[in-house]
Amino acid sequence: MTITEKSTLSPAEKEQVKTMWNGEYPSSLSFNSIADLDIFFNNVQNPKHYCCTEANTLAAWMSIFTRDEEIWFSIIINKNHQKRGIGRMLLNKAKECYSVLNCWVVDEDSYLKQDGTPYSSPLKFYQKNGFEVLSEIRLNTEKLSAVKIRWTK
Repeated sequence: MTITEKSTLSPAEKEQVKTMWNGEYPSSLSFNSIADLDIFFNNVQNPKHYCCTEANTLAAWMSIFTRDEEIWFSIIINKNHQKRGIGRMLLNKAKECYSVLNCWVVDEDSYLKQDGTPYSSPLKFYQKNGFEVLSEIRLNTEKLSAVKIRWTK
């Protein structure tokens, strides 16, 4: 498994990120097209992408970016590569480079993925990896509800 850091993604990598995103996140967050994914990327500053590949396939992706003068991240692990320590490996890579990391995390299990299976909140995973839950800071939209988490060195 190799981790490659990049400032931009190739069209093929964007397609793989979109496919993973749509397969792993709640269906209400799905991207209909690469253009929709590009809109997401265009709304953040200084994105860095970390791609984990295995046999020329994207196994995991993490993006670290600046939004509202804070460092944020998004991370997705392909369902065929989960429970193998890749998420922890990517988080540790981010922790080496930054002193504070922020993320929105869906903290309930009432959402469904695009394939109709339940979305399982990763909140406990982040807590095991040293993130603090800022329960008073919530994101509530018509698409979903999430809590802010933060890791501080």
